Amino acid sequence: MDFVFRDQDLLQLRRLSRDSVHGGRIAWVCGCSGIGKSRLTEEFFKKEQGPLVRVRLKKFSSADDVIRCIMDAMRKDLGIRQTPGCLTIAQVFDYLLDIARTTPVSVWIDGADELSEVEKRFWSDFSHVWNEKADRTRSFFVFCLSNFRDNVFATFKNSEKFKLKPFSFHQIQQIVIETGKNRTPEEIVTLMALTGGVPKYLKTFVDQDAIGIEKAERLFKSPDSCFLLEGERLLRDTFFSSFGVYASILRKISAGIGRRQDLQQHFHANVGGYLSKLEHDFGLVLRLYPVKTEKMSKKCRWEVTDPFLDAWLSVLDGEEPLREYLKRRFPRIAAKWLRETGLFEQVGPWWDESGKYTLPLVGRTQDEATVFLPAMWGEMPRAADFDRALHIFSEAAGIHPDRIRQKALSSQNLFSLNL
Repeated sequence: MDFVFRDQDLLQLRRLSRDSVHGGRIAWVCGCSGIGKSRLTEEFFKKEQGPLVRVRLKKFSSADDVIRCIMDAMRKDLGIRQTPGCLTIAQVFDYLLDIARTTPVSVWIDGADELSEVEKRFWSDFSHVWNEKADRTRSFFVFCLSNFRDNVFATFKNSEKFKLKPFSFHQIQQIVIETGKNRTPEEIVTLMALTGGVPKYLKTFVDQDAIGIEKAERLFKSPDSCFLLEGERLLRDTFFSSFGVYASILRKISAGIGRRQDLQQHFHANVGGYLSKLEHDFGLVLRLYPVKTEKMSKKCRWEVTDPFLDAWLSVLDGEEPLREYLKRRFPRIAAKWLRETGLFEQVGPWWDESGKYTLPLVGRTQDEATVFLPAMWGEMPRAADFDRALHIFSEAAGIHPDRIRQKALSSQNLFSLNL
């Protein structure tokens, strides 16, 4: 399962590899933990010929440890008996590029986030070396990493980003059909809510037939569950010594505290800098704006981007019952499905300037809108001020009330809704 739906990525990697005979190339294979970065790269190199230096980086205490690890791989994979005394990791890659001037060389660095953790200037130093020497080499570098920073990696010439995406609702449905069992829409929604479509997590639920709500919750919370420590491991691997404050902010956001001013009330330190890093450096939060409004910071609300981490923070770390979590998160899950249909230009919640009037889920085109009333089970009761909120939205969006439809939305009719 962890390799289905990746054919296009394979083809693109092979094209980039072929181009490396005309000058060095870099592939940045990135995505969240469990998305299948290593699996894709391993499958790619199965059919590639020529020398390959393969390095798996775990947690190292110093740059010297990383240098020794890479040097050992070079001796083993390239048959080099003696290697130069390199003082930095960038110098090791400089040496590899010198080799690639006469001999085609592929280099696969798994866990490449570690490089800049132990040597802060690594990417900057390596980019200078790469941009100077790459065109005179026949080298192909594949870096597998979780945190892709555009401002850093855009400085590398002859490089391409391969962002691996989680499985869509349609793809999850295909996978579940192959198990030979009929599954309800509610079960598909539960799978998406707990796994976010990440192959590693999805495979665990499907292989253990833990797809219904009760079965899924038992597996998720079982004392010997692989999920119990997974969220904390992800956070510690990402934030290292700064784990505590970042984890606390993410917990609050996952619990539904989305406005910056509300978050700030729970912390002595200014949360602005932490939110910026969570958004730009780690990609773990995003700014959510009301549908059809200008992106003004005062209007934004923060949301955890990784569905699995969001579920872990609320259901396991926060001990929220799974049914309550699904009920609270259903509008977000339904929004994902509606975006996949491609029927709307914008999908998401709406709220006014004051934040008093809200609509839980709206899909809109240029001159029409559908206001959904999303409820995991049954029907969502209209808020007392629903009609007032609808009127304010109509005026703000410039859509005539006659062109605004209302539709009930639940897990039972989500995939069969007549839009």
